[in-house]
Amino acid sequence: MDYEYRTVKWKGIETILPNYPNGVVLIKEDTPVEAPLGIIPLPNQQHVRGTHLQRRVAKIIVAAPELLTALIDLVDRFDPEKQVIYSFAKEQIDQAKAAIKKATE
Repeated sequence: MDYEYRTVKWKGIETILPNYPNGVVLIKEDTPVEAPLGIIPLPNQQHVRGTHLQRRVAKIIVAAPELLTALIDLVDRFDPEKQVIYSFAKEQIDQAKAAIKKATE
């Protein structure tokens, strides 16, 4: 399974926008370009659990490119089709391959 899928890191910037007075987390590439890839609105600040949840979701999204790269590297290294010694993990490797396919196709 060879992938040429490498990307730039992402970052989340918490800010307030005119359309989102309660705040948002802007997801963007970690480059000088200020174009957001996504916007995660934060609920009313009185909704503490909802705000916490949205911030957690934003962290997962920001980490996605690095997680995908790490998963690809792990699958390439521990693929039981390449090294029989890892056949005990075939089910998990197949699940990882399916997740990679879902993210890259």
